[in-house]
Amino acid sequence: SLIVSSMPITFSAGTSGLAVLELRDRMGLKIDVGDHLSSFSAAWIEVPGIDLATPVKEGLANEDGTYNILLPSSITRSGVYGLQVFVQTKHIQASPFNVTVGASDVYAMSCRPLPMAVGEIYTLATAGVTGQFLVEIRDFYGNAIAHDPRADIGFEATMTGVATSRIDIIKLT
Repeated sequence: SLIVSSMPITFSAGTSGLAVLELRDRMGLKIDVGDHLSSFSAAWIEVPGIDLATPVKEGLANEDGTYNILLPSSITRSGVYGLQVFVQTKHIQASPFNVTVGASDVYAMSCRPLPMAVGEIYTLATAGVTGQFLVEIRDFYGNAIAHDPRADIGFEATMTGVATSRIDIIKLT
């Protein structure tokens, strides 16, 4: 038996993923008739400090005889997780599988400005001189987002103080 989903299996934090299982006999031939839902199971490799909900097997086989294993949307921490798939308590070919959970969309309330100098709590600005600051980009769950600076994420900033001025150019790092 084997997973026939696109590899690697990847989905975003807070959303569901899908693995598709194709059952095969001892000769390696696809088993596409009969109800074999009870003959296989799936489980995450335990990760200390993270509660991973059990993957769910869909109740009916797909038209092609494969079975869907739904990966829960309750995973909110980005990272690589190990998914074990068993047929009658034995690992299937290539099990455990790496499942990558990536950050979800940028969430403004989770982002924060950072000073340019390590150990400082703010960035000093001088009137008439271009200043810089960093922005830590995070998703709703607090996962850091690796950002391609060429992509537009709709970032906008406004400076306030004695005089309010709009920021024209922002470099995201």
